[in-house]
Amino acid sequence: MKNQEAYYSYCPIPNATYLALRSNMLQAGMAEAGYSLRCLQELSMDQWAAHFTYKSDRLFRNGGYSPPIWARSRGEKVELLGVNMIWEKLPVLVRADSDIVELDQLKGKRLAVSVHPNVIFDVHQFVTRQGWREALERHEIGADEVHWVELKNYDGIAREGRGAKGGQIDRSEVEALEQGAVDAIYGKFPRSERMLASGSFRRLEDVWTAYPVLLTVSSALAEREPEAVSAYLKQTVKAARWAVRNRNEATVLLAEQTNGTPEEFRRSFSEKTLLNLEPNLTDSSLAAVERCVRFLYDNRCIPASVEVGQWANPYFLEQARIQAEAELGEIDHVQSVVSGTD
Repeated sequence: MKNQEAYYSYCPIPNATYLALRSNMLQAGMAEAGYSLRCLQELSMDQWAAHFTYKSDRLFRNGGYSPPIWARSRGEKVELLGVNMIWEKLPVLVRADSDIVELDQLKGKRLAVSVHPNVIFDVHQFVTRQGWREALERHEIGADEVHWVELKNYDGIAREGRGAKGGQIDRSEVEALEQGAVDAIYGKFPRSERMLASGSFRRLEDVWTAYPVLLTVSSALAEREPEAVSAYLKQTVKAARWAVRNRNEATVLLAEQTNGTPEEFRRSFSEKTLLNLEPNLTDSSLAAVERCVRFLYDNRCIPASVEVGQWANPYFLEQARIQAEAELGEIDHVQSVVSGTD
């Protein structure tokens, strides 16, 4: 039997890879296929940078859409295996003593965007800019009708994945709002929940946003060792279906993944998020990816556009679903880490 190694990487965003790892389904399924898994973020700096660059021929990545789109636009060999949609409630925050009471009043105001010059790819900046765009467009406020305050953070961002504290508002944004250097910031889970609980900040408006999470793999691995890709996808499909049938346990794990509490998670994410973790390549999901491509390209974040329909590779997902359905009975016997049997 093979004893090959593959790498995995994930973001602190709800996805089935995390559930499959924490329930040990993914490790067991890959071992059965002759593969061991290693977390990319445990490797040296030049190797874990593949989380953004995709300069690895043995990598599975499940997370935010912008790095894989960026890599694909630069000609990196990466396959799009599946998408799961996230429905998240993100607040626009002001200071508790602010005289701004409605989002319409942000016209002409100072809005924060943290910028990280020393990172490989400034994911957090682009996510914030897209969030602001959605919030402002709902009130017919143009991007040129506000004052953008770029907050430079030269410390970079910690490695995402295991042990990461991602998915939070940059501390520089909080400090700028506290000190009155900006009038509002765009909230991110879970720090926004804790800022509101402090009493020093106020929610101006909640912005419900839906965005895609991408499951991708190095093209070389897919071409040379398709059995590894099929095994990986099968376990993520099984984990996602387990979550639907075990919602409370899944919520605890997803809160852990996103560095929040179960209560914070329930307040910030629609239940549709938990019910739609299974990777898919539906027309609506691919359309959501296409919207992200257009945003990144229109804002000069990527050097070239990406043809999403040509990028998506449905073969492995089709095989994984057939295999998962043949083994669905096993899901009920998975020992839940939540129950203390980890």
